[in-house]
Amino acid sequence: MQVAAGRAEELEGMRPFGLMTGVFGCTRSATDPRRAAIGDLLSGAAGERNPITVTSDPGLRFRVVDALADLVEELALAGPLVIGVDDLQWADASSLLTLAALGRRAQYLPVALIACFRPSPRSGELDRLAASLAGPPGRYLSLGGLGAQAVADLAADAVGAAPGQGLLAGLAALAQEGMIETAGGRAEVAQTVLPPTLRLTILRRLSFLSEDMLQALRFASILGSSFTVTDLSVTMDRPVVELYGVLAEGITGRVLEDDGDRLRFRHDVIRDAIYEDMPATIRHGLHREAGQRLAQTGAPTLQVAEHLARGAARGDTEAVGWLSRAAREAAAKSPDVAAALLGRAAALMAPEDPGRDRLLARPLLDRAAGGYERLGATRGLARAEAALREAGGRRGRRGSRGRPRSGWDSLTPTEHSVAGLVAEGLSNPQIGERLYISSRTVQTHLAHVFAKLDISARAQLAAEVTRRSSV
Repeated sequence: MQVAAGRAEELEGMRPFGLMTGVFGCTRSATDPRRAAIGDLLSGAAGERNPITVTSDPGLRFRVVDALADLVEELALAGPLVIGVDDLQWADASSLLTLAALGRRAQYLPVALIACFRPSPRSGELDRLAASLAGPPGRYLSLGGLGAQAVADLAADAVGAAPGQGLLAGLAALAQEGMIETAGGRAEVAQTVLPPTLRLTILRRLSFLSEDMLQALRFASILGSSFTVTDLSVTMDRPVVELYGVLAEGITGRVLEDDGDRLRFRHDVIRDAIYEDMPATIRHGLHREAGQRLAQTGAPTLQVAEHLARGAARGDTEAVGWLSRAAREAAAKSPDVAAALLGRAAALMAPEDPGRDRLLARPLLDRAAGGYERLGATRGLARAEAALREAGGRRGRRGSRGRPRSGWDSLTPTEHSVAGLVAEGLSNPQIGERLYISSRTVQTHLAHVFAKLDISARAQLAAEVTRRSSV
């Protein structure tokens, strides 16, 4: 049986396809060419020189979704596959879209999808995913509260001895702080912030650690539930060799655990207790300094922007610039993320700042221009593009304007690519593998090509490609 598992990270909710690429190891350096191709597709889409737009390449997002779904199908055909994803409340919108697609395409394959999330925070995308997976053959399980004896038995199983009252103090603290609400016979945590008594209980449990270790944990909590030693070294301005002994203490003390190329807090409540124990002004300053130091080392734009945004105040032009840059890179892969990043950038600008309205107008004007172009409304397209230029933006390259509706010049760049590969004698699956799209998508492109060229066979298309290449 094959298992692919992963969890979303709180500070990476704006990284397009971050969860899914982590689950399947889709990086450019992957040894599996299928995974490497997906990593290359995502990496090649980014580019800080691209314009800020949510429709720079409307098909890229779905090409990545198709490529991930095709990978799952191929894995399932080789043997049963279990996909486990946790903490979906922090997952990016593109990963949630991919999971919904997998739920539909894997119904008749030996694939089990186990998705877990907390009651909050909840996004509209997560609600739609949960609804799509809840119907047959899927099942939606909501965990209710455990009885006192069940809690004691669970704690005893975890620690190997009967639990004392101190171990169960966490639940008591939640109740004392009014953090538990009961509705419809079900108890639920009312807020995601730790109550002060529970936070103090956890911090007392950590008091056995050295001050050096506690200081490292404070910086680590800024980086999220998991972090790389390199990022911690940069953030603390301490070499890794010095941190080795410090972090070893945390692992031995069962506060941290190894998670591949990262270290992780053994439980999120430990990280939350340490993080929330610091005054908000200190947290903001640490986030800002972390972002600036990571930027100097060439860290990913989105990671830098996230930290600078969390440490920013109104009028912070540095944070606005990094958020805008991150939006440029995310636009083609995840329009939702790009729009959210632009919204966060605009929120840091003063209401009277003329640049704020221009920033907010760019995605709306770009969408309008895309709609006019699809409808062939050239005058509307010209007006939208003029307004977009006035707002300080421009549209991404989409080929020549006013493309004819039929004939060779009416083919889109992707349709030209498909036609060329047909002329080479490739089948639909082979073309899909070459272009990172599904064979069904290839067939759709071919149908458009046949209609535009008024032909009905691949041989006719191959002959037309050959004729034009020889001119």
